[in-house]
Amino acid sequence: MKRTAFTFPELTMAAAITCLIGLAVAGAASSLSYAYNQTQNMSELLQSQRVAMSNMERVLRTGKLVVAVIPGGLIVWQGDANVNGSIDLNELVKIEFDSANHQIVQESLPGLATGLNPKLTLASANNYSTTKTSMDSAIRSTYMKSAVLATNVRGFEVKTNAASPLTTVVLIRVTTSQGTESVTVTNSIALRADSTGAVTYTHNVPILCLN
Repeated sequence: MKRTAFTFPELTMAAAITCLIGLAVAGAASSLSYAYNQTQNMSELLQSQRVAMSNMERVLRTGKLVVAVIPGGLIVWQGDANVNGSIDLNELVKIEFDSANHQIVQESLPGLATGLNPKLTLASANNYSTTKTSMDSAIRSTYMKSAVLATNVRGFEVKTNAASPLTTVVLIRVTTSQGTESVTVTNSIALRADSTGAVTYTHNVPILCLN
């Protein structure tokens, strides 16, 4: 007698094979999706770091002096814009790691009112904490220009070839992460037209002699 239907064992075997194939396809799709997401994360991290490094390069390459440095930040004098032979608060740019928010932040005080724009000695500007406090003062908050250079930052390290204010080359290392992925980029940036030649020392105190 001719058989017209599958037996139960045959149906069971077919279902099992179909299930295995489905699981294999699903696993492959999941792996591909994971790989795609990881690639996207890496691409976003690298792009974020490129933008951050580009901004920091611009500040440093056009800067005249790195007046103060700490492991997670630096303050750069952009030059005598006010043509008064001194360092003024509105001529400084601060780049700092905000560890609480995992960001690298750039801050400056353009357009600072005359009465709020003191002249700084190089020795006082060379004190990171003092200069940061002056820049971050509440009375100057309305003039503060702040920009986030990078997010998802897990590490920001600044090293120099010589102690500030005689720095001419800055080594910056940035580590960013997203999910399980992390990327570390290191860049060495040289000041193109520094004013370190105008720095002298008297009793180990740095003095800027522009005139």
